[in-house]
Amino acid sequence: MKSTKLHIVLAVGLLLTLAIPAFAFALTPAEVYRRTSDAVVLILASHEGGSRSKGTGSVIAPGRVLTNAHVVQDDSGRNSKRILVFLREDNLNDDARRAYEKGRTARVLRSNPDLDLALLEVEGLPDLTPIPLGDSKQMQIGDPVLAIGHPENGGLWSLTSGRIGSV
Repeated sequence: MKSTKLHIVLAVGLLLTLAIPAFAFALTPAEVYRRTSDAVVLILASHEGGSRSKGTGSVIAPGRVLTNAHVVQDDSGRNSKRILVFLREDNLNDDARRAYEKGRTARVLRSNPDLDLALLEVEGLPDLTPIPLGDSKQMQIGDPVLAIGHPENGGLWSLTSGRIGSV
């Protein structure tokens, strides 16, 4: 249990580091959101047996999205049978069926369940300014962080702030 919590904290910390580069803290949260939210994606994955998962990913290079492995793998660690990626511009406020058709197909290129990370290749992803990778070694307890994502019952492309609690 302790190990699982540590992996979750490390994975979230790494994603926060990836999502919000060091220069961001000279900017207001609204400016960070304007500069980076287009490169934050919504991921919907369908697994064998009919279960589904939802998560957030960050465009880190042309056609490449970094996300958590648990979003695109089932409970036994198998890659999802269908992965769809949605952009903020897709206007997912449309009816669910039409919105679902806007998804871009993705596949897992690499994953590391121990770090809870997965790299996806996404078909038809437009040229977006990737979110630059940060240096996690420069992270310190108490550093401010921002996260853009899709929390359960929290809306899509939500912005939240906090502080690094452990490294």
